[in-house]
Amino acid sequence: MNQHVDRRAILASSAGATAALATTLTSREALSMPQQRHPDAELFQLEQEMETVKVRMNELERTQSRLSRKAEKAAGAKPLHPSAWEMPSMPDDLKDMLTSARDRKMFGDLVKDGFDWRPAPVQAWHEAVAKERAQIQAAWDEYSQDGSLL
Repeated sequence: MNQHVDRRAILASSAGATAALATTLTSREALSMPQQRHPDAELFQLEQEMETVKVRMNELERTQSRLSRKAEKAAGAKPLHPSAWEMPSMPDDLKDMLTSARDRKMFGDLVKDGFDWRPAPVQAWHEAVAKERAQIQAAWDEYSQDGSLL
């Protein structure tokens, strides 16, 4: 046999052996060590679940909105809410009449007489406004008692 040993052959074989050893050790360590998960793996999973729930929630919201519109249409016209009612402004001629009547009275008489000191047209206007307010409140109360208000 050839006893001649070539330096290059020795170096090549030792480099190959070192690489093989490193590969073997790395694969053994990889097999013996448990697989590490990404630190944010749970967050990614929760984010995906939240996205699914968000899509479902949006679908339910659209469905609920559509059903609500259908129910309101089937229930008919909704009366004016009493808090949305605004008192009409008094006509200027009635304001002038009220101001002049107030200026002719003493404060004590105003308190003692209540509202009896107001001129008849001003009193009639106030009564008409009170009647309108009462009608709106009654319509709302009836609507609310029917169970239509949800």
